Amino acid sequence: MAAPAKLLHVAALLAKTESTYGTAATLVASSDGVQMQFDAPNVAATFEIKYANDGDIGQSMSSLGRIARVAPAARYAEGTIPALMRLPGAAYSATVLPGLHRLVQAAGFDATVVTSAGTESVTYTPTAYGSGYTSLTLKAYERQEVQVLTGALCDLAVSAKDGKPPKWSFATKAIAALPGDASPVLPAGLVFPNSAVAPVPNVGITVTFGSYVTPVVKSWDFMLNRTINPRINYAASNAHAGFVPSERKPQLKLTIEGTALQTTPYHNASGFDPYSLLDVGTSLAPVSVLVGSTQYNKYALVLNQGQVIDVKRTGEGSSATYEITVEAYNSTATANDDLSIVCT
Repeated sequence: MAAPAKLLHVAALLAKTESTYGTAATLVASSDGVQMQFDAPNVAATFEIKYANDGDIGQSMSSLGRIARVAPAARYAEGTIPALMRLPGAAYSATVLPGLHRLVQAAGFDATVVTSAGTESVTYTPTAYGSGYTSLTLKAYERQEVQVLTGALCDLAVSAKDGKPPKWSFATKAIAALPGDASPVLPAGLVFPNSAVAPVPNVGITVTFGSYVTPVVKSWDFMLNRTINPRINYAASNAHAGFVPSERKPQLKLTIEGTALQTTPYHNASGFDPYSLLDVGTSLAPVSVLVGSTQYNKYALVLNQGQVIDVKRTGEGSSATYEITVEAYNSTATANDDLSIVCT
């Protein structure tokens, strides 16, 4: 018996910012690689091909059987890109950037790069409404096939359940070409950014919960909760003009050990009262997670101001814990300052 014609255990992704939305950028393997990190090998596919119109035109009124479908229309793809944040371990510059720089931008963030000697940093803040948004051209190599996606937009989630490096996940939607066979199965000269620098583990982190800065942390999750809406165009041959971003609802979920319940304002250096924080709607400024402690190899997810929106009473062994969800908000109705991602 012959060997399988196609295998699953070889995969790669390229990504580049588009100059014009939905117009494919030229991808270069030596500079545009994205180092994906799956939980297990042999992933069937990163992206699923879908159609906004499935071509079904219903049943026959003469026989109650089905009528042959027309071809489906408005083809697109969606899937989640899993990765680890690899920082450069060297001073930031216009060309020395976090390894997930382009994906974070495609999740709706602008980047401010500071190059002052000794204080170099990259800070990501939400792209202001009405100022345009970043989209990507992607090229996925998997199943010994290759597929080009354009107009890709992302949502963002970060999860840390143990001491391993937090997992960054970019839920992605894009206009999709059909896959074709890849030869070679990976692009020649493929390079992943910052691949020589180990991702920072989720150990020795600093969590700030309002005025309480020393909680015993069991796990944490960040969710951007960005809405990405389809843009159908029946005047186009594919009937799909891509996607448009809409609102976001940033949340940070912390599982932390309980303390003695504190009095108003229900958070201080000694602890917190999650019930009252939720019941009163207290503002917490900030709520953040800092991962890493070495310069040029640490990052912080910061809700600049937030409120507790959910409290679950949980436990670990015989220790009382709480799963607390904090949602960020803008300081004023016209501000754009609910959150930031800071790499220093």
